[in-house]
Amino acid sequence: MTGYRDTDAFYMNATDYSPVSIIYVEYSDKFEQLTQEFQLISPANERLTYMAGLYYYKQDADTERNVTLGDDFNETFIAQAVAPSVAPLLGLDPSNLTEAQLALIAGAVGFGPEGSVVFNSGTVATESYAAYLNGSFDITDRWTLGFGGRYSVEDKDVNWLFDGRNSGIFNLGSTNYDPANPSVAPSPLINSRQDTFFSPAISVSYALSGDANVYAKYSSGYKSGGFNLDFINKDELAANSGLEFGKETVDSYEAGLKSTLLGGRMTLNLAAFLSEYDDYQVNQFVDLGGGRTSIRITNAAKVITKGIEADFNFQATENFGVQGTLGILNAEFDSFPDGGTFGEDASGKKLPNAPEITASISGTYMRDLPALSSSLLARLDVTYSDGYFTTIDNIKYVDLPSGDRVPFGYIAELTQLNGRIGLLRNKGDFEVYLWGRNLTDEDAIVDDFRDFFGTLVNHPNIGRTYGIELVAKF
Repeated sequence: MTGYRDTDAFYMNATDYSPVSIIYVEYSDKFEQLTQEFQLISPANERLTYMAGLYYYKQDADTERNVTLGDDFNETFIAQAVAPSVAPLLGLDPSNLTEAQLALIAGAVGFGPEGSVVFNSGTVATESYAAYLNGSFDITDRWTLGFGGRYSVEDKDVNWLFDGRNSGIFNLGSTNYDPANPSVAPSPLINSRQDTFFSPAISVSYALSGDANVYAKYSSGYKSGGFNLDFINKDELAANSGLEFGKETVDSYEAGLKSTLLGGRMTLNLAAFLSEYDDYQVNQFVDLGGGRTSIRITNAAKVITKGIEADFNFQATENFGVQGTLGILNAEFDSFPDGGTFGEDASGKKLPNAPEITASISGTYMRDLPALSSSLLARLDVTYSDGYFTTIDNIKYVDLPSGDRVPFGYIAELTQLNGRIGLLRNKGDFEVYLWGRNLTDEDAIVDDFRDFFGTLVNHPNIGRTYGIELVAKF
């Protein structure tokens, strides 16, 4: 199996969120990926079945994330945020400043002229190899042993240039830069890292009957480490000159039931799980002071998630079926010293974006329409997500300098109704649907974050949406 993907993306973000041009960021990301896999698969319906394979992955990733000081930078940001305290030190009246004087103040605190750029560009080359074996062995008619293992080696090489010399009081760093020779431009940071990991898995299942079995399983896995190629503060860069974060590993335990009931009209699956993560990778929000913020990937010492999952499918009548899912999750930082925004201990905090309860239920109605040589399908879905935190600090409000308290850091529970109705040709060559999402037009916030300037940003839920879908097979 061979796969190839080439991605080229560009977007711009007006980081100041204002009608004037203060600061904007241009992002350009390019990814080229190649995968190659060879598999050896045993014959089916044997006591011993297996799949052995070799896997190769290669990716070249190029990124440019440049910050430009806008045309109104001096007239707005410098005049309002910097000049009141700096102008008197230069013998200037902060209430009556010319463009030239504003530019002088900007240069005095380390900013470049309007239109100057903080350059941030880098390349990460990734190459990964793996060999694996998965299989099962029927010990008896009722007992089955599952086994597996995967050994992975992943190499990453980085070439990153960051020139933060025009960042002024934002105090951004520069790679391989000598402050004693400010006229000498920074040079790229060259670094490499390698992650190796062996992932074993073992399971045992017991057939209670021909239609139900129980099982227990242990497995492990990992997520490779990498590099923080972002807008790094000078102090952060000095503390982690290689920009690295480590690999994440997990040990996972699961036990459950898989069953078919009511003569095949119903399936019911239950599972209980416990996962223990070491060096869990997390986007950590860091307060840089002065209203400025930074987000970087760091490793939490330990995370534990545990919960229950259930799903069913019930064919109530020949034409009508009901499907449902339920998830109950407890996910928290078991150990995360200095993980909070201001360096406080985050141990015991809930993981961001991890609702404790998620559920869905849907009904599907299908009916033959012989006159049209087709079938009618109608489906309604109800989805539910419990409330959850979006930050490691587990806050629900933020106090503004004005004294106002505004909601931030917590997404409230949300229930949505979706549906579709359509015709499916019996030949299987043609389908047409009328669909709708969020039919009750639920108005809610589905995400929020704090930007570099400290701006609180939220993403509203998409309102009621309709559409037509056409599927043709040929």
